[in-house]
Amino acid sequence: MKFRQLLCFSTLLFGGANAEPEVGGRSLSEGIKVVRPSVGEDAWQKIGWRDGLLTAVDEAKKLHRPVLLWTMNGNPCGET
Repeated sequence: MKFRQLLCFSTLLFGGANAEPEVGGRSLSEGIKVVRPSVGEDAWQKIGWRDGLLTAVDEAKKLHRPVLLWTMNGNPCGET
């Protein structure tokens, strides 16, 4: 019997096939709940962001609102 077959057979035999995998001491479903955004954390996606600076400045002047200018240099993961 090959090793893979033996491993699959022993997993089925000892009930490991029904067990939920663990990640960092938590079950997989608990881990998914931790990393998904909760209600309100993704509200920034509902904002009508502008990708053109001059268009945003003109609109902000008309509405008497400030402009948020986000600039970045390098890799977004900080691997520069």
